[in-house]
Amino acid sequence: STPPSGTPIWTLETDHGIWASPLLVDNVLYVPCMNHSLYAVNAETGEVLWTADLQGAVTATPVYVDGRLYVGSLARKMFEISATDGQILSEYTTQDWVWGAPAVVDNSVYVADMAGYVYALDITDSGLTQRWMERVATMGIRATPVVFNDNVIVASRDTYVYWLNAANGTAVLDSDG
Repeated sequence: STPPSGTPIWTLETDHGIWASPLLVDNVLYVPCMNHSLYAVNAETGEVLWTADLQGAVTATPVYVDGRLYVGSLARKMFEISATDGQILSEYTTQDWVWGAPAVVDNSVYVADMAGYVYALDITDSGLTQRWMERVATMGIRATPVVFNDNVIVASRDTYVYWLNAANGTAVLDSDG
């Protein structure tokens, strides 16, 4: 087929694919890339403002809260990044790849990994601090956790949906009832 006619306003060339949607906040486009990078790009001009090396492929859209970005990578890490300059403010090591985006609610980051673990990390002045970690699934969790009524809900490749108490990670119920 013939590509559409016209001239692009700007392009961003990366050396690997982009698997997740970019995030647009205050005229800055945050672009996660499989080349281990998170790019901050001026949305009008295409100028790269900064690049952060996240040590592994980035497969999810970052989450923006109060001037900070939260995103995981296949380096088995969850990152807290300054949206202003790309400085990695904090990182937390997980048991396996972080494929999906985290849920950020009330100064807590809820994230899951491909080994079936779910993590509750508190956002503190000293960085991301583990509140609890639970292996709930026998297979990977790719999707973003859902936080609802003091519960964290995750869906796994093992065909189950798990409900956890957001405060301490204990199981509330699963898809078997």
